[in-house]
Amino acid sequence: MEQRIAWGDLPRPLKRAIEERTGPITGVRIATAGQNSPLAAVIDAHDGTVFAKGMPSGHRRVIAQAREAAVAPLVGAISPALLWHFDEAGWNVLGYQYAPGRHADYSPGSADLDRLVRLMDTLGAIKVPSDAGLFKRAEDRWRPYLDERKRPRSLPGRS
Repeated sequence: MEQRIAWGDLPRPLKRAIEERTGPITGVRIATAGQNSPLAAVIDAHDGTVFAKGMPSGHRRVIAQAREAAVAPLVGAISPALLWHFDEAGWNVLGYQYAPGRHADYSPGSADLDRLVRLMDTLGAIKVPSDAGLFKRAEDRWRPYLDERKRPRSLPGRS
């Protein structure tokens, strides 16, 4: 879990790099949900509202942000658009089109359950390029958590 950094405590060069992409900033709300990025904020600017998340460039999870940026074009139909990704001022930052939302309701009878099924169907239909690049194959991603003798054959997409 990462401790959030208040906007006022971020380095001035980082705030400048973000503002170069958003236009003049009129307000910032630090995200309270999620804990993977020290910077997670909804930024209001004259040019619109964006969600920015980031971490120091040397952080061990920067590769996860690179994967997130790489997958963004594949999930454009079901997620906010990635507007920019930069590594400047000692920080690696993603900027997304802002989409207000809430956590899904998983309780029996919730309308969110049907939405989740449609989402999973859409995710299942996404074609990952044959040259996976930054992406990990399912069997590689989950192998450390599975007993080799009990690994399901369908994990790598075979039945």
